[in-house]
Amino acid sequence: MKSIENNQKALGIYQQLVTLDPQNKLLQQGIAIACANVGTQAGVAGNKALSSESMDKSLNIMKDVVASSPQNVLQQGILAAIYEARGDNVLRWHEFQPAKREYERAFSAYEKINAGASNAGTQVSAAGCKSRVGSAALQAGEAETAAAAFQQSLDLGKPFLSAEKPDIAALYAAADSYAGLGDIESRQATGRLPANVNREHWKKAQS
Repeated sequence: MKSIENNQKALGIYQQLVTLDPQNKLLQQGIAIACANVGTQAGVAGNKALSSESMDKSLNIMKDVVASSPQNVLQQGILAAIYEARGDNVLRWHEFQPAKREYERAFSAYEKINAGASNAGTQVSAAGCKSRVGSAALQAGEAETAAAAFQQSLDLGKPFLSAEKPDIAALYAAADSYAGLGDIESRQATGRLPANVNREHWKKAQS
């Protein structure tokens, strides 16, 4: 795929630059992002070995960058996004439990940022991440865990939905969470339950 080639070229340039300035954390950050991009595109292409290797390298480099400057909120956000990308990657391969773990790590990273210097961007990211936790849990057959995650996502995103101009990312997270809750109810409605209970689940699913 052309996208993999382009990202590998970008990675090669960053690697050349970092040999000239090995202590430059911005260059190391660039390598981490380039590795994550290679890993994502390789995952889309079905190259699991390259994808996993690139994602692992991305994470290890970014962890070191964050450890060297723990007050850098931007770099903490990049680390959280890498965890999230790793979750997307393994979810693509239907590895639901690993995906859920990566999303939970991403959520914890976003929450850590919010605890120190709360801002709208990372709060919305946390809401979206929690919705992804719900999706992975639902696909893993963990309906109760999924429902709790979807509801938490809605609670986190609620302040950004009531604004005069709602946040687009918050809207996406809310739509995914409501759809997930609907899926849970519809699955329960098709179970071997009394007719009146099934009807109640269908009503909730519709809502």
